[in-house]
Amino acid sequence: MTFSGKFDIQISLIAKNVHEFDTLLDIIFRDCYPFVQKYEVLTVIAPYCNLIFPQSFVQTHKEAQKKKRVVSYDTKDVAILDSLANDAIKPYYSIANDVGLSADAVTHRVRKMKENGIVTNFVPIINYTGLSYSIYALLLRFTGLDKEKKNTLQELLQTDKNTLWAVHCIGKYDTQIYLCVKNTEEVHDTLNNLRRHFPEAVSDYEILIAKEEHKYTYFPKTISTL
Repeated sequence: MTFSGKFDIQISLIAKNVHEFDTLLDIIFRDCYPFVQKYEVLTVIAPYCNLIFPQSFVQTHKEAQKKKRVVSYDTKDVAILDSLANDAIKPYYSIANDVGLSADAVTHRVRKMKENGIVTNFVPIINYTGLSYSIYALLLRFTGLDKEKKNTLQELLQTDKNTLWAVHCIGKYDTQIYLCVKNTEEVHDTLNNLRRHFPEAVSDYEILIAKEEHKYTYFPKTISTL
């Protein structure tokens, strides 16, 4: 996604390990040289909030997420996920033809993946600009946040009327937030609310204005080749 602000572009990567990430980073630097003048790496640790619409647009009921656990899967499951990632409403009989299974087998596998927490939601991709909304990114660095304060931060973000997506990170900034707003005043409403609740903790922040999303996928090729 391209932005207007201190940083011009954000690239989100999924890597199997730190070595694969380092290889991907080398490729980016090689292909983008000499345009990369400054960069930051943030490693996503845990989600704070993940919505389709902000609370200001519609009241959203978020079901409690199941605890993560390691589950088994095979190449057929991966092929089904790859197909659903490209078209979430694709009929199961059509997926069955693609992956070499019966429609009943596909239905059973999708049900099991939902029960196991591999598939959590089937969501649309929204053109927020078409609804007269804009996306802003907040990059924040907090100091002195213990577990209790992190829980408070999560509750605050989950009830904030402008927050669309937020994660806890490791890096220069430890919190990244996407805001979906009608105007800049709503951006500062959220920022000021954070400052009120954590008056001594917000040590640094950046506000970026999203301009264009160039690519987004729920199932990158590095996973589909497992």
